[in-house]
Amino acid sequence: MKYLKQIVICSSLFVFLSAPFAVIAADYLLLAPIGTFDRASSFSVYVNNAILFLMGAGTGLAVLMIAVGGMQLIFAAGNPSKMGEGKERIKGSIYGLVLLALSALILETINPTLLNIGLTP
Repeated sequence: MKYLKQIVICSSLFVFLSAPFAVIAADYLLLAPIGTFDRASSFSVYVNNAILFLMGAGTGLAVLMIAVGGMQLIFAAGNPSKMGEGKERIKGSIYGLVLLALSALILETINPTLLNIGLTP
């Protein structure tokens, strides 16, 4: 019971994030646009744009968490445990940003075409 909430969240997230991979139709009109992208000419174009969107969303979320951690530090009022929570949130967000940047950099260094998924029928 202790981990039931985490299991439900992780499985829901898996289903939500794996749903785009079920779309293998040519010239598919998306029900909800991804940023300014509203038509997928192929599955690989869709996946590339989804990766770019998720990287942007991850960056935005990390910046938001840095701001939340800063607010925790401000409102801690000298309480060491609350200040520690704020510092940990900021540190974790910075680690996430570095990981996000390094993952793209490493994949680009290994093979520049690795991030450009090209599936031919």
